[in-house]
Amino acid sequence: MSTVQIPEVLWAQRSNAEEQDKNVIYLTVMIPDSVSPSIDVENDKLKVEAKSANSTHYAVEIPFFKEIIPEKSKYHVTGRCIYFVLYKKDAAAEFWPRLTKEKARLHWLKTDFDRWVDEDEQEEVAEPANPFGAGMPDFSNMDFSQFAKGEDDSDDSSEPELEEEDKTPESK
Repeated sequence: MSTVQIPEVLWAQRSNAEEQDKNVIYLTVMIPDSVSPSIDVENDKLKVEAKSANSTHYAVEIPFFKEIIPEKSKYHVTGRCIYFVLYKKDAAAEFWPRLTKEKARLHWLKTDFDRWVDEDEQEEVAEPANPFGAGMPDFSNMDFSQFAKGEDDSDDSSEPELEEEDKTPESK
């Protein structure tokens, strides 16, 4: 008989009274190597169930503090986790005080500090280019020429050449 484990869930949020598209919840459900995940996004809750490659059975149901828009919400399954971008139904400047209806402390639910922005600073922070966090970072503005600063690839360097070993046997 296999037991069901609750996966670790990370979350962060953004809010904006004027722009509905900036009212989002970022969720990351940590299920390594998930096989055929079952995902049900409803207006008041999220259900995720999957098995990992090593046959561990994971399941979690999250009743939301307020309603979301399931039709607009998105998710992406990677080898390490499942990323969600869930759109809040009500456009408001205030953050939700918590993710769930329950006020209880849930050991598996944690703040995603990589995505978290304080309520009063969220207008100053740019939205992530890739909200799912997958793939490589954006290197388009990076100047790679600075990495080799001071190095010269030419053969006329001032370093001494290595001497070859004398391969003749020594006489006694």
